[in-house]
Amino acid sequence: MQNTGCDLEKMKRLDEKQAVRVLFLGREHRMRRRETMLHAPKGIVFQSRQPLAAMKREYELSNTNNRSAFEKIRSAFQQEHYLSKKSLQQIDLIYSPGKIVLNKFPHVIEIDNVAVLAYYNLKLLKLGKSWIQKQLESPYCKSIICISHAAKAGVLHFFHSATIRKKTQVVYPYMEEHFNLRTKNKKHTEFLFISTNFYLKGGKELVNVFENLKQKAKLTIITKVKDIEHSLLRKIQSNKNITLVEANKSKKELYQKYYARADVFILPTFQDSFGLVILEALSFGLPIISTNSYAIPEMVHHGKNGYLINPPFQYFDQRTQLPNSKIWKKNLAAYTRQTSFPSVEKELKHHLKKLLEHPEIIKNMQKESEKLFKRKFNEQKRLQFMKAALVK
Repeated sequence: MQNTGCDLEKMKRLDEKQAVRVLFLGREHRMRRRETMLHAPKGIVFQSRQPLAAMKREYELSNTNNRSAFEKIRSAFQQEHYLSKKSLQQIDLIYSPGKIVLNKFPHVIEIDNVAVLAYYNLKLLKLGKSWIQKQLESPYCKSIICISHAAKAGVLHFFHSATIRKKTQVVYPYMEEHFNLRTKNKKHTEFLFISTNFYLKGGKELVNVFENLKQKAKLTIITKVKDIEHSLLRKIQSNKNITLVEANKSKKELYQKYYARADVFILPTFQDSFGLVILEALSFGLPIISTNSYAIPEMVHHGKNGYLINPPFQYFDQRTQLPNSKIWKKNLAAYTRQTSFPSVEKELKHHLKKLLEHPEIIKNMQKESEKLFKRKFNEQKRLQFMKAALVK
């Protein structure tokens, strides 16, 4: 069999003659896609293009949406759209994370939002719409896996195709339950913020609000420290109630040392297709404060297991879940660094104050987060939906 760099131990325990052998495209993947390969449905064997252990660590991978136009174009030419016959020997199915497959070979495509089909380039997406639709409608494209209902809505609104509608299936990312890891009996309420994109995810607004809180509370910020401008960094480092941590921790360390210790997770993000850290927080049964955008309301039910803040702009149209072209034209990294958003700070302050004054709300929201995770994101459902998408 052609060596595709598979390092998955499950291959040794499955009968390959009976299993569906799935080649997962791409040579570098974020953790959620590695987890997809590591936690396959029974009877499915994922093979990766290089050993998972050889891939970069999660925090070393840049946010592709923030790369320059030149970098995006160069990356486009490096994508695997057509594979040699040799590389497909003894392969039953191709799993493509967001890229059109040109081989006349059975494949599925995973989508976080419809723009991924054109390298997050909206002009290219519009120009290539008919061609992309034809490829998705092809009998070789067996399934379209959307990682959220928001993603599915965007796909269906963009293409208006009955064939594509029938192929589209929502499969949430893998996430293990972590309720039993949570630490109890702490002196202060502890809030947690995690993102390598400090300004894009509302870190500045959170710090400004926390600076003026009169109630006793602790905040841990895990991010790329070098990206924080000097004056704001001084403010953070001089606040004894804020702990700043470099974003170079393994998932295991994040889970055991930070998520487990937190009481509330906060991510007032301005740009997200899914927000895996929110699902991670949910897996710990944490109340969550975030923004009312795209897939986040699928994980945070306002007033139940957290609060949703109205963002100052919508990265996706709320009705169609398609990219907001006016916002996508902006350099959001620079814009959110340079611009103040008082409405966000006002809502954040209101919610933080309410939780600190009424700690019983936190306990009730923790219970609701646990219920939501068990009902909606449990592993049995994910495996069922994943297998239905892969075995046609």
